[in-house]
Amino acid sequence: MTAQAVQQQQGSSNKKPLVTALIVFGDSIVDPGNNNNLPATRMKANHAPYGKDFAGHVATGRFSNALLPPDLIARRLNLKPLLGPWLNVEHTPEDLLTGVSFASGATGFDPLTPQIVNVFTMDQELEFFDEYRRRLVGIVGEAETRRIIAGAFFFVVTGTDDFANTYFMTPYRAGDYDIPAYVDLLLVGAEAFLRNTSARGARKMGFTGMPPIGYMGVCDDVDKHVFFDSYHPTQRAYEIIVDHIFKNYVPLINHTPQLITH
Repeated sequence: MTAQAVQQQQGSSNKKPLVTALIVFGDSIVDPGNNNNLPATRMKANHAPYGKDFAGHVATGRFSNALLPPDLIARRLNLKPLLGPWLNVEHTPEDLLTGVSFASGATGFDPLTPQIVNVFTMDQELEFFDEYRRRLVGIVGEAETRRIIAGAFFFVVTGTDDFANTYFMTPYRAGDYDIPAYVDLLLVGAEAFLRNTSARGARKMGFTGMPPIGYMGVCDDVDKHVFFDSYHPTQRAYEIIVDHIFKNYVPLINHTPQLITH
């Protein structure tokens, strides 16, 4: 299904939203364009061949041929057809009420990972969320902001770049940590992030495991391949993954507080 068809179908849906908003943190799997205007990094997808199957064939900054998991999840939650980035776009008040993505492609739980490629850290993503919360308070007030955040689904995807880039492609960690020790380091970062988001009012959270890493070279027929480039799956692969998540885990989000891991 093309991105345009997804948008057309969502635009005609009048189903009740399953959550108040979708709030996303993480790396390129869930970054819809926050990296676009970062001057010091090459970790961007605002150029061909990315977006070749997006509506209008636009390279929005999504690391995919079209849509990312947050777009598909927002649609399945009956929120909106696309989940936009926090940065680089003009948000309407209505759009902010249903959530955004703060993710930055190539970041990770290892604080060294974003430094190597000059992208936003996970702590900076939380700072963006704090700015977002202040915007919400200005739009709907403190009480309604608390209700929106408490009823939102927080979705976190990161960890691949920690291993694929920092551990295996640089000398900075492998010499000091074997793989189990490095996993422990990442778990410390994940635990701290969980505590920090919970302290900010998050009650429904989904943490995904690291997705598999793809092959070198982009694909021509995206319906016949899992990966679009060396790291990022095609929209079709994402649709299968999101379908699995919704069948097995999303029904749990109506039970609060709830942490969903996959």
